[in-house]
Amino acid sequence: MLKIHGEGTGPSGELSIEQGTLTGKLKVSLSNLNTGISMRDTHMKEKYLETSKYPDAELSLNKVPFPELKTGQHESVPFKGVLALHGVSRPVDGNAEIEARKDGYHVKSQFKLNLSDFKIEIPSYMGIKVADTVEVEVPIDVTR
Repeated sequence: MLKIHGEGTGPSGELSIEQGTLTGKLKVSLSNLNTGISMRDTHMKEKYLETSKYPDAELSLNKVPFPELKTGQHESVPFKGVLALHGVSRPVDGNAEIEARKDGYHVKSQFKLNLSDFKIEIPSYMGIKVADTVEVEVPIDVTR
């Protein structure tokens, strides 16, 4: 299996924290994903992700525990949500590392997904396949 590292622009959306829980939606534009090789990026976006039909991925979060932390403190919190990708919505779960800062929080969320669960064809080139399981990491800064 082939491992490919890619990056994209940060998510947009709105999150709210009430009574120790976080709720909201985050959206990521898939057309901004970049693996460092333009031909591979074009194939990924046009053939596999079909960004002309499915331009965004959206993560919905509902009642994720969100600890009240003082500046400098950090905590790891499990979360569950629903990911809409490639026209398919599926539950996902992962972990969020939360660090309290003076003006808000830095949150780094991580989760895994299987491309086949979202009806995305597994890319291959000359007999080498990309792994079905993709590790997703989303760093965000949340202001108070």
